[in-house]
Amino acid sequence: MKVGHGRELLAFFCYSIFMFWLACFWVGVVLASVSYLNGKKDWVNYLLVLLATFVFWGIGMLDSKTNVTDLSIYYFMLVPYTAMFFYQFQDKVLPFVSQSTVLIYTVIMWFLIFVSNDVSYTSNIFVILVAFTVFGLVASFLSSSLGIWSQIVSYLWYLIVNLALLVYSFIPALSMLFNRPTTDIFNEIKIASLGMTFLFFANNIWAIFYLVPIPGKSQSWEDRMVAWKSLVCSMRDRFLEHSKNFWVVAIPAMIAGLFLIGNELFGVVHRNIAISFVVSASMFWTNFGVKLES
Repeated sequence: MKVGHGRELLAFFCYSIFMFWLACFWVGVVLASVSYLNGKKDWVNYLLVLLATFVFWGIGMLDSKTNVTDLSIYYFMLVPYTAMFFYQFQDKVLPFVSQSTVLIYTVIMWFLIFVSNDVSYTSNIFVILVAFTVFGLVASFLSSSLGIWSQIVSYLWYLIVNLALLVYSFIPALSMLFNRPTTDIFNEIKIASLGMTFLFFANNIWAIFYLVPIPGKSQSWEDRMVAWKSLVCSMRDRFLEHSKNFWVVAIPAMIAGLFLIGNELFGVVHRNIAISFVVSASMFWTNFGVKLES
């Protein structure tokens, strides 16, 4: 075999692997999207979103500089897909949160702090983190019920932790997996999990930015404040009913913590990938649990 042919085969093999991994990532995105759907009408609207995404892909292919083998177009398709998905299901994508969810994310945050040692224990940030953690523990285990403002503060804390995990865990995990890929049998599961986590994080970032009370071009301050108050009320409604059972609230967070610590000790996967597993499993289970109860 000639050297040129060997290089072409190697390039085709590497390209095929990356295309397969990219497909796994999209599978994760679609699975996370499906977890928000409820009823025939939602499925029809979601299929329209997928169809519109393929139309955008086709338009991208019309560019003479782009061809079907260009990987960048498949990454770019995440932009119109997520925009259309959030627009179509804007009344559904605001995440459901419970005391257990807040505790799970708090456990993830403290796990990252201790293993990375990036936060000084004498800094103001550390004091703020401790204060919110104590508030979460008191609200989860000592309060018989949560008031409106306690629910809103807990929800905001959940969104803030999400933003921190996006910066310090998800983005490094995505970069690591695609830039330094491995060939273990769990690689496809890792990438699909990152795809799920991408949509969940994108969803939460949308909620964070929408909380900023700045009116749009065709929106007055009064209209923006009405929309903002409506969003805050929706956040309160999305905070699931308080459970008085200690173990119902604590066990999921304990399992998440033990999973992360065990993975850190035995080195099964990188800690950022393990965090992605916990995040996607937590939100996927919460969304389907709400649908089963409704």
